[in-house]
Amino acid sequence: MRTACAIFACAAVIGLACLSAPLPAQEKGKADKELNPLADDFIYPGAEKLTTAASPGSDGPGIFSAKYTSPDNWGKVAQWYRKKLGLQMGEGLGINKVNEPGIRASVLDDSRQPKEPGQAIGDPRPVSVLVFLKKTNASVVNVVVSRAEKEKVTHIVLTVVDNQSK
Repeated sequence: MRTACAIFACAAVIGLACLSAPLPAQEKGKADKELNPLADDFIYPGAEKLTTAASPGSDGPGIFSAKYTSPDNWGKVAQWYRKKLGLQMGEGLGINKVNEPGIRASVLDDSRQPKEPGQAIGDPRPVSVLVFLKKTNASVVNVVVSRAEKEKVTHIVLTVVDNQSK
């Protein structure tokens, strides 16, 4: 009986230790450039990848999506993506009128309240949000950059779709 109790107690301790340790898919880590070559060019430099069991960071052949954070301020991250994607549009919804066939792009800034009568622009929201979308014949890139007033990191949600995969 004592042996059975001792075995049960050991198993319980081991089980609790396993529950308290983070699973590898839940750990923060530096962005892994080898995860998916489709997304390599669009991972913000030095960003930390955030994954959970529900969002492992790759959706399968031809599509990649992951969440990242960066200690860099929202404006710096947003400007990097504007430059990287070639989207130098202002506030609001902007559509790049590119003269190249198959290329479409937009930027949506949702960082302000709707404007009141007499206002040029709405008041700032407690969160800054930019949504980038760029479609070419080769791929679709969607990036959401956000940061709330009291947060210490900027959030980046990246999705890249390979339009040429089957």
